[in-house]
Order: sequence, then structure tokens, then C-alpha cells
Amino acid sequence: SIIFGYAAASFFETLDLDNPVEVDKAVRMKLYFGSMYESCVSLFCAIFGGNDWMYYGDVIRELDDGDVYFMMFVFYIGFCLVGLLNVVTGIFVDSAVCTRTEDEVVDSYREDLQRTSDEVKRIFNAADIHTSGHLTLEAFEKCLNQNAWVAAYFAGLDIGADDAGTIFTLMDTNNSGDITVDEFVKGTMKLKGHAKSIDIFAIMFDITRLGLQVHKLCSFVEDQFRDIRRAVEPQRRLSTKRLFKPVKQLVAELNLPEDDSDDPTRSTRLRLQKRFSHARVV
Repeated sequence: SIIFGYAAASFFETLDLDNPVEVDKAVRMKLYFGSMYESCVSLFCAIFGGNDWMYYGDVIRELDDGDVYFMMFVFYIGFCLVGLLNVVTGIFVDSAVCTRTEDEVVDSYREDLQRTSDEVKRIFNAADIHTSGHLTLEAFEKCLNQNAWVAAYFAGLDIGADDAGTIFTLMDTNNSGDITVDEFVKGTMKLKGHAKSIDIFAIMFDITRLGLQVHKLCSFVEDQFRDIRRAVEPQRRLSTKRLFKPVKQLVAELNLPEDDSDDPTRSTRLRLQKRFSHARVV
């Protein structure tokens, strides 16, 4: 507005009042750029459709050095329409997308879960050719090898036909030799995506617990063998060197009850605070 207002003022200073053509130009110039307010209104209308921007461009080209001011006007139009307004529009659209309600997020999650579940059930029905409601390893391998759509679906999970036996065993939680549609759906849903931190932590938890139980078992077995040897050879002195720590010493060091199976909270706290290396072999 300042630039075009200054250009209009310069035009008025050199105006020839005896020339009717120049006077007519001055009237149009005063109408659209005669003051700061009129310049702002004209520039606003040029980018928001109040008038075609070239209508104002023709007026600007009548100024002294009009081509220079016209190029500045074209740059203003291009910057506002292509750059500024698109950015502002994008910000508002992004804000509208990000302000989805909790119900919409929940509904989207449920729809995705239902869609995936329907796809998995479709695979199960394709493999269960006898419609018995149970799927055997042979039928699963046959479907994986012969059905291209099923093979492509599991390929997306990085599972090939060679892995069918492993996957089937993991899904068959009750070791019945066949799996139901519920077992198949739950097992397949767990295969989707990468391993999460909680999955890795759960494996570490199970390994640590198993290692602790094995250490306690080995310590118990060693105590039993020492008692047997003491009964068989009472006159022979037993060595003080042990392969495993006594159970009571191990329990005391780890601040555990002798049977921690009824105290999962303490076991969890143990695995967070103390590594299994604290119970390493002496």
C-alpha cells in the first residue's frame, strides 16, 4: 500500500491538468490508490476476488515507471495466492484434522480392527475346506502354498510357507493339533507390526524368571546330592565349594520370599531393580 500510494503521489505531482487523458488517468488512480486506505482495499480485492487483479494492474501500468510497479504488483499477487494463502489454508486444514474427537479415534481403531479381523477370518475359511471350524497344520500349509492371496497376505508379515509349522505351533496354545478361528485370529493379529518395547520386556521378564527358577532348582538338587553323599560317606568331609548358591542365601540376597509365585509385584520389582547376574553361579 505504501509503495503504490507513493507511486500515485508521484504521478499526481507530474500531472498535466490541461491534458484530459492524463486527468482521466488521475481520476482512476485516485479512486484505487489515492490514499493508504484505498490502496489497502484495492490490494485486498485483488487477491480475494473483489475485482480481477489485472483490472488494478492496468491502472498501475499507467504510472511513471509503470512496468516496474506492475512487476511488483504481480509478485504480490503470486506470493499471496500461491504462498501465503495456501500455507494458511493448510494450517487450518491440519488443525481441523488434528482436532478429531475421541469417539472418532476410537471408531477408526475399531473399524481397522474389524477389517483386519474379517480378512483373517476369510483366510481361515479359505483354508478350512471341510468347514469344520478347526484348522490342521496340513490344511494351513496347503492353503499357504496354493492360495496366492493368502500367501501374499502372510508375505506382508514376513512369513513364508516354510514358517507355517512354527506359526501353527504358536497359535495352537492348547496343543490340540488343530486351531479354532478364534485362536487363528488372535495369533495372526499378534503377528502384525514390529515387536513393541513391552513385548521385548515381557520376554526379558520370562527369561529372568525362568533363569531364577532353574538356579533354585539346581541349588536344591545340589543340596540333595550333598545330603546323599553325607549319608553314604559320613566319615568323609564334604567340600565347601559349591556350584550354585544355597536357596536360602539366594532368596536373602534378592530379598524374595522362598516361593515368589504368589507375589508377582515383588518379582516385577526385582527384575527392574536387580539383574539376574546378582544370582550368578559362584
